[in-house]
Amino acid sequence: MMKKLFIIFLLTVVFPSCVVAKGYKGYVSHYWTAFVIEKTEFGGGPSYYKHYLTPEFKNKSDCIAYTQEYTETPEMEKRYPIYGGPKEVWFMGCDKNW
Repeated sequence: MMKKLFIIFLLTVVFPSCVVAKGYKGYVSHYWTAFVIEKTEFGGGPSYYKHYLTPEFKNKSDCIAYTQEYTETPEMEKRYPIYGGPKEVWFMGCDKNW
């Protein structure tokens, strides 16, 4: 009986969390929209102002290093400027909300 309960526990609690575990993905988010209009700050998933751009990473530090390098190219800085007034800039980050 105890063995059956243990197997049921593994199948219902442990196994699904391993299967659906997400990694980190890098994103850019429009500063003004995220903080002033929508008030989601760094939260929330994909939306019209938060775009996921990178592959999935197992840890956040690798994701941030890759995303920072990826978004600092001239093409990306033109599309998602990181300098300027608060209504113009985009910021980058990594999370599991995708």
